[in-house]
Amino acid sequence: MSETALQQKIVKALRARGAWARKIHSGPYQGAGIPDIACVYKGAAVWLEVKLPNKKPTLIQIHELQELMLAGAVAGVVSSVADALRFLSYVDTKKEFC
Repeated sequence: MSETALQQKIVKALRARGAWARKIHSGPYQGAGIPDIACVYKGAAVWLEVKLPNKKPTLIQIHELQELMLAGAVAGVVSSVADALRFLSYVDTKKEFC
């Protein structure tokens, strides 16, 4: 499976759980390292960097994820639909997002 196909499956699964989710398309005006998927779920901003199994994020991607977390977002790297849905389950357990 390609990374693009995985991203599409993840966005579909996030939406099925009631999240607003969009694939972020990179371009010349976007800063480097922005995560692949932006999501809002139960009031929480969730940012996901999608990597195929055994692939690692770049240093700039890690930096951007850390910056997002410092700003209060839920953010991380996922390699499957199940990984992505675990982020929504995490939000479900945190009352401060509701």
